[in-house]
Amino acid sequence: MGEFKSIFSNIRHYAFNPLYRQRYILGKIENTILAKSRMPLKGQDFYDDLQIEHILPQTPKDGILPLEFKDADSYYNSVYKLGNVILLESTINQAVNNFNDLQGSWFQSKQAEYSKSNVTSTNLIDNAFTIGQNTALNRFKADSDHNFVEWGSEQVIKRQAILQELAFDTWKFNGCRIDR
Repeated sequence: MGEFKSIFSNIRHYAFNPLYRQRYILGKIENTILAKSRMPLKGQDFYDDLQIEHILPQTPKDGILPLEFKDADSYYNSVYKLGNVILLESTINQAVNNFNDLQGSWFQSKQAEYSKSNVTSTNLIDNAFTIGQNTALNRFKADSDHNFVEWGSEQVIKRQAILQELAFDTWKFNGCRIDR
């Protein structure tokens, strides 16, 4: 179990290539979030039309990286982690591709667009996203610590850990999590 957790904490999204596998994995985790939030599940056909979006952009404007990254290698180490990718509709993905100037308020601009998605796990990247008051989704958001006011390497690591917990809840053996 220790080895699995160690590997998962560093897994890259492209380990699940081709793209249909990435959408499948993230779609299954999305359905776990929906079930925990007592919301209707979505079929695989819904996920088949979505794209993979990198929150930290693959191509920062003018190649300028945030100061927290000492070099391009450390930046791309975060960019390609599973915790840095979400499912997103193509029209919204086209809009957020313009938010790659990492010197400005790029993350807040992306959050505003993520809240327009029909993918709940994507909505949760927007810190202000809630549904109603005292709902199962809001409790899930609080319990899993989906609280992102900025985005960098620490947030990618945090989301990677959230995804690991959701993976344990998604793929069970005889109805039980394998880590317990």
